[in-house]
Formats: sequence, C-alpha cells, structure tokens
Amino acid sequence: MNLGHEASVLGIARWYSHLAATLVIDVEDGHHREAVEDTGMRCVVTDTIMRSLDVSADLAATVVTAGRGTSAGPGNRPSHPGGPTP
Repeated sequence: MNLGHEASVLGIARWYSHLAATLVIDVEDGHHREAVEDTGMRCVVTDTIMRSLDVSADLAATVVTAGRGTSAGPGNRPSHPGGPTP
C-alpha cells in the first residue's frame, strides 16, 4: 500500500521534522545522518536491534538521553530497571 510517503529513514525525518527535534536511527542507516540533519532534526545513530537485554537497555537509555538533548551510549543506562541513570 502506497500512502504517498517515502518509506525510508529520510522519509520519516521529513514526515516528523515539524513534530520532533531528534530522530534515533540504526547504525545500518547511519549514512543517512547528514540528510536527516538537513531536515532540521538532530540525528542519533545507534544499534536499534534489540538482540539482548543489554542492547535493549542501551537503546532505551540512548532514546531517553537523546530526548533530553544530551549524549548517550553504552554504559549510560540505569543499573537496573527503574534505577537512576549514572
């Protein structure tokens, strides 16, 4: 079904650029970073495939931290679910 929108990272950036300041994308799409930022959005590139609890927790921390406008990465996540961030 074609809804008239580009089905890509860049299409998502264009569609949401008036609503969101930041877009988190997967490392496989990292080559689109500059194009996403050209839409006016901040672009955060990280592993988004949740293969394990650790990767899932890192992704969650990255998204939360990106929403706050700061940097995140592995190790910047709560020590346990619901715990404070370091």
